Amino acid sequence: MRSRNAGRAPTAPTAPKPVILYVEDEEANAEVAEARLSRDYQLVIAENDQRACAILASDQEFYAILMDIQLQGSRLTGLDLARLVRGRPLEAPLPPYAQLVRPRTKVPMFFVTAYGSRYSSEELASIGVTGTVAKPVDFVRLSMALARAAVSSIAALDPRS
Repeated sequence: MRSRNAGRAPTAPTAPKPVILYVEDEEANAEVAEARLSRDYQLVIAENDQRACAILASDQEFYAILMDIQLQGSRLTGLDLARLVRGRPLEAPLPPYAQLVRPRTKVPMFFVTAYGSRYSSEELASIGVTGTVAKPVDFVRLSMALARAAVSSIAALDPRS
């Protein structure tokens, strides 16, 4: 009996997709992002600060973090979560669910916002935010920004630099 794959070249195993954490409280925005990015990335979506903190307390590694600045119905803002991700202190006491967040100092992190940022790029950079992305998201530009950030992260790990 002949195999169905006889005569075909063996296919190489596919590499796992880079994982992006997307913290987004609007389900429609999360669905659009997942539809547009899922070809190249695996998206882990957190719909609020509690879910984001639970994910960030895990050992999960991320290629990048995308985060809405304003999280409706959450105790923490995107800015608070960014500080936690970077291991920076918050001015207000942390809710219990946020106390186990594992800092990730090297992962590129972008704010995604419909309102533009009221924070200067210097302010955001000082807490470790890589950049901002305006809604509606231009996914081609976002992919280019993710690639540039990844190259910068790899270059920073090079002992020759």
